[in-house]
Amino acid sequence: MKALSKINNGFPLKNPQVPDHQEDLCGNNSGVSVFVATRNLDFETLQAYRLNVLMVNDRNARLEHQVVVDILDVNDNAPLLQAWDGSVQENSASTLITTIRAVDKDASPQYRQFLLHPECQAYLALINIQSRL
Repeated sequence: MKALSKINNGFPLKNPQVPDHQEDLCGNNSGVSVFVATRNLDFETLQAYRLNVLMVNDRNARLEHQVVVDILDVNDNAPLLQAWDGSVQENSASTLITTIRAVDKDASPQYRQFLLHPECQAYLALINIQSRL
């Protein structure tokens, strides 16, 4: 039995047990096919892949089936902070020092947190949801 796949969403597949040919992306004589991702998959780019798999036996009997591969969302992107370097005059309480902007591809807005290191809490404060120092 041979498995042929029609690849959707640009998802390249290969079976490590057979040569790397487009017509033999997967399949072997045992009837078991193994699909292996040939590149990194990113939930933030695409959440699922739809694969149409066509099974053909030696008598040319065919069965086509759609397989959906759901990508799990993991925290694989580190937050990015805008760099800042500056100064503030002494005895200038209540002065806005800077505005911090952070971007995290993995985080939804309800999970964004800005925290001050305990050593800074005596001197600085986070003012509002926009995280102004």
